Amino acid sequence: MEFVLSDARADLLGDGIDLALRGGKILEPDLVARKIGTSRFVLVASPAYLAARGLPTTLEDLESHDCITAPSQAGRSSWSLDSPTGPVVVNVEGRFSANIAQVMLNASLANLGVALVPTMMSAPHLHTGRLQEVLPAYGRDGLCIHLVLVYVRRIYLPRAISAFIDFMIVKVQAHGLG
Repeated sequence: MEFVLSDARADLLGDGIDLALRGGKILEPDLVARKIGTSRFVLVASPAYLAARGLPTTLEDLESHDCITAPSQAGRSSWSLDSPTGPVVVNVEGRFSANIAQVMLNASLANLGVALVPTMMSAPHLHTGRLQEVLPAYGRDGLCIHLVLVYVRRIYLPRAISAFIDFMIVKVQAHGLG
């Protein structure tokens, strides 16, 4: 097995990828997708960062915090969040950006700011106290996690791929996301 790790949306057929783990909607109608769970995005920061910068108590407070975001053309980013009263958008900026969720999580663990990351990734760190949830009433719900299969015929599924699918289902359910 060979793993390619990236949050960028790959051309699965063109790049010769047999199986992908994707969040969100599956846009390619010719791919076989199996929903294996759902996750929520939460706002997190390290206790050290919050001790130094203060705990945000309103969405507006995020505008004066270092927020770890995806790279943007204009230098400012916005987060679309679900709130108790419906969808909201908050403008954020920071000194660090990355296009991979794991790097955003690591940056938050390294005291660089507030990150919006999936609970699937942040839960172990929240449980141990290495991260703290910020503004828990806000986040993004309903991220569907899919295993996307790409192969020429549905008749034959290699055993390695079948075993990996079973493994991923167990892992996702173990995180309470199934």
